[in-house]
Amino acid sequence: MERVKSEGGDLSNGYWGEQIGNETLPQTAAEDVEEVKMTNDKVKQILTVDELRKHDKEESPWFVVNGEVYDGTPFLKDHPGGGSSIVAAAGLDSTDEFMAIRK
Repeated sequence: MERVKSEGGDLSNGYWGEQIGNETLPQTAAEDVEEVKMTNDKVKQILTVDELRKHDKEESPWFVVNGEVYDGTPFLKDHPGGGSSIVAAAGLDSTDEFMAIRK
């Protein structure tokens, strides 16, 4: 995904950044992206792996990014990648996938 994005490809066009016919992809310059804070400093709860795995279902999909646990339930309906992409990450460490898409 990183390669496609760095070459100006469109991951959402249904072709995952592949060239169509004689089409040429625009070249984009790498941009410095400001890091977005995704955590709440007031939350100090520590979860076990067993607790995380209890939320590997569509009804309550929790996933891990950078050691932090997130509840994906509120995003199932309107997620650009579809709710199934959140459910597929449920109960797992999804740091690599999450960060690659959002860079």
